[in-house]
Amino acid sequence: MNATNLQAVINSRNGSADMQATAAGDGLVFFKSGKRAIQEYAYPQENQTFVSNDLAMLAPQMLQESPAADYDFVSAPWNKIVVVRKDGAAALLLYDKSAGVMAWSRIRLGSGEIRSCATVMGGSGYDDIYFAVQDGGSYYLERLEEDAGPWRDGWTGSSGRPVEAKITSMPVIAGDPFQKKRITSLAIRFLGSSLPLLTALPGGQRQIITGLSEPYSGIYKVPFPSGYDRDVFFELSHDKDGPCVILSVNAEVQ
Repeated sequence: MNATNLQAVINSRNGSADMQATAAGDGLVFFKSGKRAIQEYAYPQENQTFVSNDLAMLAPQMLQESPAADYDFVSAPWNKIVVVRKDGAAALLLYDKSAGVMAWSRIRLGSGEIRSCATVMGGSGYDDIYFAVQDGGSYYLERLEEDAGPWRDGWTGSSGRPVEAKITSMPVIAGDPFQKKRITSLAIRFLGSSLPLLTALPGGQRQIITGLSEPYSGIYKVPFPSGYDRDVFFELSHDKDGPCVILSVNAEVQ
């Protein structure tokens, strides 16, 4: 663009919702119209042009369940995008392009609904996430602090409302993805962990991991109570006081 040559070139047709875009790492992040899709706008050197990537392509349910209401970016200790949804829950995206990592998780409070969020540098040198939470007719400011350990919503020192954490896998694929299959066992690597509850999906059969002293570190192989289906996956849930740290899960498929 100069005084004698003014030219606009379309790079994409991805429109934007009426929500301010924000810088995330070396890219720009914005929501498409309807606030149910989040896009990254970046300029990779190898492409020599602007590209737009759908950050929720592999987990569309995160925004299909409810559109976005607010969001912010966390830069330390890891790049994360915090999205507050209109249903009062939050979705958290671990976002590291250099390592090829995009992992989504949900945050649901045991009591109250999240209305907005902001990130602020904490005393530890990491970013703290602050939520404005509506509980009944009152509003509260709640903080998620990095490396704070396990916590309970409404903590008073000796009691509180338990918060359940869940990990749900993508469907496990082996050989022909359209052929029926079953998971025979899971090998789970724990680190100083309380033991979670294992649920086989679909079907909802549950397997309690027992016979191990807590906190447990090591690899534990557990039988998987599933049947044959085209899409087989699993869920690990935890609502105890102690931490649950899962480093990896390997599935044996038949």
